[in-house]
Amino acid sequence: MADKSTKSNSKPFDVIVERCLGSFALMLNRPAGLAALDLTPNGTRNSFFALALAAPIELYRMSTDQAILGHAMVASLLAADLLLIAALWLGPLLALHLLSRPLGFADRFPIYVNASNWGKLTIAYLLLPITILQAISPANTLALIALFIAFFASLAAAFFLTRIALNKPSPFAFGIVVLEFLVTIVMFVIFTPVG
Repeated sequence: MADKSTKSNSKPFDVIVERCLGSFALMLNRPAGLAALDLTPNGTRNSFFALALAAPIELYRMSTDQAILGHAMVASLLAADLLLIAALWLGPLLALHLLSRPLGFADRFPIYVNASNWGKLTIAYLLLPITILQAISPANTLALIALFIAFFASLAAAFFLTRIALNKPSPFAFGIVVLEFLVTIVMFVIFTPVG
């Protein structure tokens, strides 16, 4: 795979859009999406920039949830939210890294990390309209229905992305998605701010 990061005429915004479109194609069960990712070691490291890009969206979503619960956004809560975002993003990846060799997908794990990072960023921005709708009208039935549908759609998207990135059978990919979901829950319980 050629190092796409060496394209001198590519602007950062264009590169980000290309990576997100590639991951979106994977989530639609289209293996050709891998061609839009920089699968070199440098490209995989750069994919963690997606966390920084997604953090503002996640912070906005959390602040909306906290406002609904009557909690004011203060500096200490902001720091705790940032820690939670990092834990939810990196925790499952760390767990899968530890299991990648025993489960036999260590060679494909960097590809999964790359695709997963850009995929999470893509999902964060796709869900932004629902978050805004919730902020405007917390009790809006349409927003709740949309959120419910989006949750299951994101699980299906994660399944397709995982199956293609790891090049594993469907049952294996399904197990990885379930494991990642369980680790995410654990991270949420451990790092969610109290009070």
